[in-house]
Amino acid sequence: MNDNGDNKADIPDNKDSVKEESMLNPARFHHIFEGSTDGIVFLDAEAKIIACNSRYQLMLGYSREELVGKSIFSLTPSRWHEWEQNEVIGKRLKNQGFSGPYEKEYIRKGGKVFPVEVNAYTLDEDMGDGARYWAAVRDITKHKITEEALFESESRSSILMETIVDIVFIIDLDGRFTYVNSRVEDITGYQPGDLIGKHSSMFLVPEEREMGITYFRDGLAGKKVPMYEISLVCKNGTPITLEINISNIHNQKGEVAGRMGVARDVTEKRMARDALRESEEKFRALAESTSTAIMMYQGDRWTYANPAAERICGYTEEELKQLYFWDFVHPDYRDLVRNTGKGRQEGVNELQRYEFAILTKQGDVRQVELSGTATEFGGKLAGIITVIDITERKRVEGALKESEERLRALINSTPDIICFKDGDGRILEANESFLKLFDLEAVAYQGKTDRELARSTDDVYGQSLLRGDETDEKAWESGRINIDEEEIQRIDRTVKVFEVIKVPLFNPDKSRKGLVVLGRDISDRKKAEKEIKASLWEKETLLKEIHHRVKNNMQVISSLLGLQASKIENEKVSELFNESRYRVRSMALVHEKLYRSEHLSMVNFGEYIEDITKELQRVYEQNSGAITVVTEISNVFLGVDVAIPCGLIINELLSNSMKHAFADGMPGEIYIGFSLQEDGHYRLVIRDNGPGLPPDVDFFNSRSLGLQLVNALTAQLQGQLFHNTGEGTEVVIVFPG
Repeated sequence: MNDNGDNKADIPDNKDSVKEESMLNPARFHHIFEGSTDGIVFLDAEAKIIACNSRYQLMLGYSREELVGKSIFSLTPSRWHEWEQNEVIGKRLKNQGFSGPYEKEYIRKGGKVFPVEVNAYTLDEDMGDGARYWAAVRDITKHKITEEALFESESRSSILMETIVDIVFIIDLDGRFTYVNSRVEDITGYQPGDLIGKHSSMFLVPEEREMGITYFRDGLAGKKVPMYEISLVCKNGTPITLEINISNIHNQKGEVAGRMGVARDVTEKRMARDALRESEEKFRALAESTSTAIMMYQGDRWTYANPAAERICGYTEEELKQLYFWDFVHPDYRDLVRNTGKGRQEGVNELQRYEFAILTKQGDVRQVELSGTATEFGGKLAGIITVIDITERKRVEGALKESEERLRALINSTPDIICFKDGDGRILEANESFLKLFDLEAVAYQGKTDRELARSTDDVYGQSLLRGDETDEKAWESGRINIDEEEIQRIDRTVKVFEVIKVPLFNPDKSRKGLVVLGRDISDRKKAEKEIKASLWEKETLLKEIHHRVKNNMQVISSLLGLQASKIENEKVSELFNESRYRVRSMALVHEKLYRSEHLSMVNFGEYIEDITKELQRVYEQNSGAITVVTEISNVFLGVDVAIPCGLIINELLSNSMKHAFADGMPGEIYIGFSLQEDGHYRLVIRDNGPGLPPDVDFFNSRSLGLQLVNALTAQLQGQLFHNTGEGTEVVIVFPG
């Protein structure tokens, strides 16, 4: 054995050394030969044993005598024969003179096969005993067992590292990866080869690299580094969070050789934790800002109250923590709240939402609504509740209830029928008048349609309900308020007439929401209207007859005046009779218009002016030349008390123009204008382009009967008269409507 403790050193390096040693010191050679821990055997050219040491004998279980002369192949399993003959003897020993260590198997005397390691050499010179080869043989059974155990251990470790769900890695003293299991690809997208030899910090997110390097250095320095989280950038650029548990590894001398760790993907866990923290922050922000009281109690005492709880009850959170959770409850509700609150902590799920009253610190009574559930806090059951101050809501509800009661009393007291239906035509509410009308007082009508109710009442009413169902549909289809009259037959065969208003209501999406039905009995009104219409028809007939007879009488008077005028030889007197005749005719024309008008009290004054103008033109055409009459008349209706004086004025002024403005048959133009002005006054304009009135004629104080009538009738109309002279004569009369 050499200084390094290697047994192989006991074997001479080559045959020259053996020869030299044997020649120089045979005793020493014998000592080495027999004292070697390896078996030594000499073979002849046919691979038969010539000599062997004791170790070789012990290894195989044969004596020296049994071994000498045996072929080496008889001691070897047959599977090695060809290879050893051809490869080792035929090639290596023949060509190289030696064969480095190789492994094969021997067969012990008892037949047991065991592994050996062989170093074989060729002898160049005859040693005098026919030896051709020699070999050193070592039993490696224990080594193989150890090697197999190590291989099995390493296999198990490798399988464990490759099948573990986490990343297993080893980094050297420089922080570079020397091993990474295949799980790294599933988690990060990197293959193990992408990381080997690379510094571990280059895969961290930039903002956490310094932290990772610090943890690495502290670990190498022997400082305790707890399990920590750090973010890594995956191959696709996505960051993930790893939970790292790492420790130092040591060599045989106990020196730190690197660090080995396990990395677990906790991205979802971290996201959940961050989400939980964010949720808690939001809850706290909500709890601190909401107007709803949020409170927690455990056992009999409060453990938490938000600011809204302080505002509602008047106590601070610290004051509340000194109270039993039922202390500020109104005495009428204390037992209810105490028992329900304790039951909540015991898992009794009853009265999770209810209303009660509290007494504030100031002694005020407030109505509240509580919702509660059980939870766990600090490992123990607790109750958590929300409390809403409903004092104002209760007041409004009370007022609304009173209002609804008043409204229902009003609806039921009215003789009109009132009914509310939903979008499907089902009755929601109906007043007593409606129920009584259709004999439905004893029928459960709510939720039913008219068609369904028709089967629950007398056929007479059923027919009316079915007609109502049809008109409902018409109201829906029209999309607007419908007003109609409906006849409803009674059992006594009398017929009631109702004015029915149906108001369809729609949702924002235009779907049907509801229908309001209002009905008023107008039977008496219809009867009265019928009677009034009959009476009115009689009066209209009588009034037409009166106008007709007045017109006829005036025409008789006009004819009498005409006959009288024809008998008078004095031309001036005859003319006076004719002027009176025309005046009577102008009044008769008013009554004729009234007789023929649909409106017995109003005259279409535009038509009247046209008619009287044509009649006067026909009368005076023999005394005057070609007179053109231009009219600009609005469509105006006048009552008889205004039409008659206004007609006489027009008659006088037109007659005067036609008789005097265009003497000796000279041509001319007469303008007639009549309109209703914006201020409500009527404006009459009559203008001719004749020579005008003589200078000595005073229009307002004339002795002429015609001009006196014009002034008098203007005053009767409470009007104003304007007279303009120059090129012709213009008269403007303005009077109120």
